[in-house]
Amino acid sequence: MARTGFAILWVFALLILPCAGRAQDDRDGAYEIAMTKGIMELETGNYADAIGFFKQAAAAKPVERNAAISLGIAYGRSGDLAKAEEILQQVVAAEPSNSRAKYELALVLRKAGKVQKAQELFNAVAASGQADEALKSAAQAQMDQAAPGTAKPRFSTTALAGIEYDSNVILEPSVPVTVAGKNKADWSGLFLLDASYRFLERGTLQANAAYQFYKNIYQNLAEFNVLQHGPRLGVQQALGRGALGLNYGFSYTLVGSHHYSNEHTALLFLDQRFTPASQTQFRYRMQDQFYYASDAFLLNGDRSGVVNSLGVTHTVKTGSVTLIGSYDFSLDGARKDYWSFTGHKILAGIQTEAAGLQFSGSASYTDQHYDAVYPGYPAKRHDGMQEYLLSVSKTLGRSVTITLSDSYTINDSNLAAFEYTRNIAGLFIGARL
Repeated sequence: MARTGFAILWVFALLILPCAGRAQDDRDGAYEIAMTKGIMELETGNYADAIGFFKQAAAAKPVERNAAISLGIAYGRSGDLAKAEEILQQVVAAEPSNSRAKYELALVLRKAGKVQKAQELFNAVAASGQADEALKSAAQAQMDQAAPGTAKPRFSTTALAGIEYDSNVILEPSVPVTVAGKNKADWSGLFLLDASYRFLERGTLQANAAYQFYKNIYQNLAEFNVLQHGPRLGVQQALGRGALGLNYGFSYTLVGSHHYSNEHTALLFLDQRFTPASQTQFRYRMQDQFYYASDAFLLNGDRSGVVNSLGVTHTVKTGSVTLIGSYDFSLDGARKDYWSFTGHKILAGIQTEAAGLQFSGSASYTDQHYDAVYPGYPAKRHDGMQEYLLSVSKTLGRSVTITLSDSYTINDSNLAAFEYTRNIAGLFIGARL
């Protein structure tokens, strides 16, 4: 009888266990498929579909925390902050050491206006011995940012004053041939004032008005002194890990005592954090430029027109080092075709801190093909511009910064009149008022 019972159990095991294994495999497969689809929908902004897929993943593997975290993220980006908070709180309660859940919960809490609790969670992640370095850096960066509507003041003002030495005074790098002072070196003093006021804040929506004043005075080349006024308006809507914004700016510029230009600029941008330690910006810029002729710039009006450009910038932070890469494509439609061009610009930059100093450097290359032959020249103009910038800054207290900077430009052109080099060194003191 015992042998018969044992045989029955053995047959049962042979029949049931493979079925259980197949069932587990099916659950694993369903989980992976649902998670993959959910992530795709989340990153493309289809939050309702993402929520559905993450629910399927959570049902397939209820103990898997990543499904619940992803579900909380999807609810947060969709605007349902209460549901996102509820789900992420459950994950943190069940697994207190889960730093990713704490980080995502902190983002939701801050958007919901619970700033103090959010800062406590960011601090816990940044100080955690179990979180990876990228997540700790992201949490620290979040702590360093002022929380919307609280720590960040509604009104802010920045002032900058300094001196510069310019080895080749050129008003605009693209038009050196029009400048009578080409290849003349000079010292100048400059002053800049920028004031901003946040006049609207409703949840994750913000709107700002700003104004910038700029003035420089050359020691000898007074005809190139610049005075510029620049009012701006901007609106920004937070979207999950990113933001969508639209800015408008106007600039009114005098050179010497003459009206030099008016410019209207509209910028549409989308900032997105695909990983906690990185940020990507996609942008479209339209500039409507109107230049005025004067005794010093007789044909200045020929350059008037609209510039359209598309660009992307990707920023990655690792520890104390920030790496920056960008690309911009431009179409300049000037009044005269020989001032119109198609442009490409690539840039690589780095920022870091050491010994109490902030270092910043970048290198860029701009390629510009002009549409028509400039009068009196044998061929269409083609420029290749290299620009190198380096600066070191020291912050004194909480509001004053001293900066030493240097930039070097090499403009190669197939037309000799447009070739030049230029070096600008400056010392500046900036203050937040």
